[in-house]
Amino acid sequence: MLRALLLSGMAWQVAAQSGPADPEKAARDLIQNAAQALAERRATGFLEAFDRPLAERLRKPVEALVRDYDIERALEFRSAAGDERGAALSVDWKLDLTAREGQRDITHRQKRLECRVAVRDGAPRIVSLDGAFEGAGFFAPPDVDGAWDLLESAARALSERDKPVAGFLAFFDSKLPGYEALRNGAEGLAAQGEIDSSIALSGNEGTDAARSITVDWTLEVVHADTSMRILRREADLTLEVERRGKGWLVTAIAPLDFFAN
Repeated sequence: MLRALLLSGMAWQVAAQSGPADPEKAARDLIQNAAQALAERRATGFLEAFDRPLAERLRKPVEALVRDYDIERALEFRSAAGDERGAALSVDWKLDLTAREGQRDITHRQKRLECRVAVRDGAPRIVSLDGAFEGAGFFAPPDVDGAWDLLESAARALSERDKPVAGFLAFFDSKLPGYEALRNGAEGLAAQGEIDSSIALSGNEGTDAARSITVDWTLEVVHADTSMRILRREADLTLEVERRGKGWLVTAIAPLDFFAN
């Protein structure tokens, strides 16, 4: 065991080019190079910075991420400590992820990751990355489609003939500012006739847990007996949505008077 530790220390010194500060610099360079490879959507280059078991754990989510998203990154090293066997670094890692197709949603991530770098197969490798695997995973594709699905479902519910108001309000947080006005407005619209409600996406940006979504919302009310249009509205609305457990809820909407009777 002692001989193995000595050999590991010698390998680190060679890889880091000796000197008391070099292990830390070699570790920083390794992490920065990995982050750059990820920004360039080179999954293989990113994974090469990691010890093999860790690389295999990251492979599938990272390959999916670089396939589906454009990636911007920023790093800030908060602390570092090195010795003859490696270096430990605390890194604030930021990712801005833009979907390459479909809705072109944007997701912002920032997390402090605790990295340990040591020599493996004669070269520095990241051997641990605490904080990267919490939740869905820091380097996994965002799971935010449900936020948009929520708004589509709310718009469809308002068009239902059977209890449109109850179905519509089920997608809103009851603590939403102006919730009573929203309910009263929806009830007033439903009392006038049948509602035709539809939305088109304009923007979808935020984090994995909270997002701001802008939609072009079209609302028509038609008299149930005569089929004559009583009212038509169209406007850009911004809705704030938050993840609640496995689902999402609308927590704010502007302008609220769009649904006024």
